[in-house]
Amino acid sequence: QCEERCDIIHGNAVDFVRKTGETFDLIFADPPYANTETADLPAQIFGRKLLKKHGFLIIEHTKHTTFPESALYAIESQKKFGNTIVTFFQVKP
Repeated sequence: QCEERCDIIHGNAVDFVRKTGETFDLIFADPPYANTETADLPAQIFGRKLLKKHGFLIIEHTKHTTFPESALYAIESQKKFGNTIVTFFQVKP
């Protein structure tokens, strides 16, 4: 069962990222589309080394959200669904 192997956090992704010291194989964030801090999530997550070496960060966001280039992470792919985009990030090799 996924529930037995996963930690599901219902709350503010930005607040959680700022407070946690854990590391993860996968982080899926679905912040509210109006959240102005969504574009900063990858830099915070990768900057704090919250993902394990081969882990993935997946963020669901509006098509108006863009992520700055970084030496910390690479955008592996993006899937578009109307006004919604799901972006997959990994640690930059």
